[in-house]
Amino acid sequence: MPCLRVASPLCVIAGLRRFSIEPGRISPQDADHRGGEGIGFRVCHCGQPAGRQLRIGQDLAMRSLLPSPVVAQTQQGVFTRRQAVAEGFSYPRIRRLVSSGAWCPVVDTAFVVAGTPFTPLVVAWAAYLLTGGSVSHSTAMALWGRAIPDGDLLHVTVSRNDGRRASGVRRHTSDLDSTQVVRLRGLPITSRVRTITDCLATVDMQHARELMFHALRERWMTHEQLLAALRARTGRPGAKQLLSLVRVSASNPHSEAEAVLHRLLRSAGLLGWLANVPVRDSRGLVGIVDVLFPRQGLVIEVDGRAYHGADRFQADRTRQNRLVAAGYTVLRFTWDDLTTRPEAVIASVRETLAAIAVA
Repeated sequence: MPCLRVASPLCVIAGLRRFSIEPGRISPQDADHRGGEGIGFRVCHCGQPAGRQLRIGQDLAMRSLLPSPVVAQTQQGVFTRRQAVAEGFSYPRIRRLVSSGAWCPVVDTAFVVAGTPFTPLVVAWAAYLLTGGSVSHSTAMALWGRAIPDGDLLHVTVSRNDGRRASGVRRHTSDLDSTQVVRLRGLPITSRVRTITDCLATVDMQHARELMFHALRERWMTHEQLLAALRARTGRPGAKQLLSLVRVSASNPHSEAEAVLHRLLRSAGLLGWLANVPVRDSRGLVGIVDVLFPRQGLVIEVDGRAYHGADRFQADRTRQNRLVAAGYTVLRFTWDDLTTRPEAVIASVRETLAAIAVA
């Protein structure tokens, strides 16, 4: 994975453009146990030429010997130039530590000692320390366990009266209430629902739809919460995109393939079905089925575009057998069926419902 590198000791923003947060594997629920370490991020050597790269940072014991402000110990190892000066580091000494590679810029004038992994939590701390804002949007989403490609900038949300700015950090202005901000090891980040809705309104539509389906599938948010977010954002940037997503989410699809199926069923006038509902038999929960016509006992399952492996294939077949044994009729369609043979899909559903009715 890429590590943050800078073309020269103080050319921070150029380095940031070569840095991207890989899919996050940290969340506020487990951060206290893992501390943001060891989740697939490479150690930074600050872009020093091969002959000058510091090797000591890769050893935690050696890394602790590098000079740094004491306050960094409570900030995931991150500190700002202002904090360093407050603890007695002179500007010439700071320049020497940066140019030697002992201190690595994270963004603007926020630093870590060499060898510190650039995790989502470390990068988020840098954005917060420089601006005082709550970490938000895609930067917060990485902390909630779902990384979203969103350019090079970090994101914070600040109140309307906060004027602190930093290169490489985008400020969003909003007066967040107490329910919309949580603390992750002392770091203020937007709540999961607020983070999701911010991302849905600002990232490109493809990634917004993927995030929405994931959030609905994992029960991170509901259609009702998305609708409330739309009402709160009426007249503001992103409202139009949120409206489009609200319309899609109304039928509770958990994937793009399910959204296509729902649209086909509605267009054909086939009503009386429910999406993503639990089905049980005498042994307990069989599973959450994609579409259920409860009165007729018809289940429709959708195989999406992605290949899910042999284990998932076997689990799907085991579940289908239990559904049939429990008296349900099961239809299964592929992404190819839905997108290239929609008429055949609808015809199959109609014929099956008719056959059940006369049985």
